[in-house]
Amino acid sequence: MLYETRFWISLGVTCSVEVAVLAVLVKGVFREKLVSCKELIGVGILASLLTLPYLWFALKPYFDARYYLFIGEGVVFLVEGLLYLWLLRLKWWKAFLASVVANLVSFGAGYLLVTFI
Repeated sequence: MLYETRFWISLGVTCSVEVAVLAVLVKGVFREKLVSCKELIGVGILASLLTLPYLWFALKPYFDARYYLFIGEGVVFLVEGLLYLWLLRLKWWKAFLASVVANLVSFGAGYLLVTFI
């Protein structure tokens, strides 16, 4: 399968998983009433659209493979956390916790997808 094809599949999985996790955390766990479902979906998709291409295409040539996952996912976690903080108006700890959890679940789903398909 082409690298680019794997990217598009990963983008779909990432958007789906991270938006779902974000919604569960923000609405179910944090019980944020001021954040609408439209905002959650829009910001969740925007965060993935802004970070995943950089992770797959822009950052990869610049980091040794041993450190790529750690550095790449670290940058993604920070950027998405900042987006959640600014655009969803979450408290800083909620924004970064949501980012960590969403990215861990998304990474796990992607790993399972690659492993078993």
